[in-house]
Amino acid sequence: MPNLARQQAKNRPSRGVAAATLALIQQHPETKAAELAEHTGRELLAFKRDVRKLKELGLTESLERGYRLSPRGRVVFARPRA
Repeated sequence: MPNLARQQAKNRPSRGVAAATLALIQQHPETKAAELAEHTGRELLAFKRDVRKLKELGLTESLERGYRLSPRGRVVFARPRA
């Protein structure tokens, strides 16, 4: 059985993907996933999977149409990047 830390890491998008996805949602709130995925050139299902992972971390919120950053997501997004 894999250890918990390894399993949790597997369930998170990579830092680069997470940062890019958060930035895209910040710039285009309430935009359909299909439009956001097309904007990035990513497959829709892969894009939605990464957004769900961010939602599980409390960084995004699903809306009737599209997504927005959660309060926690806005704090993480505003942090200086190293």
